[in-house]
Amino acid sequence: DWQAYHTPKNLAAAVAVEASELLAEFQWRSVEESKALNPQQISQVADEVADVIMYLTELCAQLNINMADAVQTKIDKNKQRFQKI
Repeated sequence: DWQAYHTPKNLAAAVAVEASELLAEFQWRSVEESKALNPQQISQVADEVADVIMYLTELCAQLNINMADAVQTKIDKNKQRFQKI
């Protein structure tokens, strides 16, 4: 019965929390250390990535957002924005 709590606001908050947990996997690591994770660390990062993706997927479903289209639109906007610089 978790669906009752999966409102757009709560899902957006969950994305932020899970993104923070993803960031925590790299906190205090050097650039070199962050590129040389061991299998257990990679598994932990993969779990957090999955959590972020799952909440984003549900948020997009509830708001009728096509995630692939949204990404392409954002890429196009960035191209236009940075061509002017």
